[in-house]
Amino acid sequence: HEFGHAVVDGTSELGFFVVDGMGVAYDPGAINEGYADYVAATITGDPDMAEYPRGAGLGGEGALRNLDNDFVCPDDLVGEEHFDGRIFAGAAWDIREAIGAKKADALMYGTIAAIDMVPTLAEATETLLATADALEADGTIDAADRAMVQAAVEARGLVGCERVAPLDGGV
Repeated sequence: HEFGHAVVDGTSELGFFVVDGMGVAYDPGAINEGYADYVAATITGDPDMAEYPRGAGLGGEGALRNLDNDFVCPDDLVGEEHFDGRIFAGAAWDIREAIGAKKADALMYGTIAAIDMVPTLAEATETLLATADALEADGTIDAADRAMVQAAVEARGLVGCERVAPLDGGV
């Protein structure tokens, strides 16, 4: 996970928060945390993050975070970067499962290298989709892979994701 942060720091100027008309938003931090989780998970081939601190190595069960999840925007946004990053990381893991590690890793690295300094989750998703388009154009992924990327981010509610949950959404 911390190596993932080093990749972010070495390839982008991604921040941790932004201030807008509604106050402080932690979307950039969520992207940073989600990306760091993805790097750790793809290196190990395991979507469970930090099982040992949660007691899995001591007879307990669970992990600190799991990328094989069903978190979506905006329903699962809580305003804390580690929790909100689970949505971005979950989409990345879904993409990895759909198109394979090599292609997904290229997509995620290309995305983080091209990302703005303080993007919203929706803007990061636009960058991810633009990166997928570029990878399709150069033959790294094919049209079916690109369609799976689109489906994954749409299923997570990341296309057009806003940090305001509807009042009637049970939140």
